[in-house]
Amino acid sequence: MHFKNSLEKKIFELKSELYEELKEKQFLETDIYLLSQKLDLLILDYQKRYLAKNKIIFE
Repeated sequence: MHFKNSLEKKIFELKSELYEELKEKQFLETDIYLLSQKLDLLILDYQKRYLAKNKIIFE
């Protein structure tokens, strides 16, 4: 798998860890999927606020 940067790689690693932990605790696949989607939204929100705070603009 190819990552754009180290942050993206770390996020993938953490999500994989979380997925395995949830599986061990016998969460349903749909619950894991919904939690994963929620996590993606939180990450996007954080990235957006980080970029705005640091005035990083992509054109």
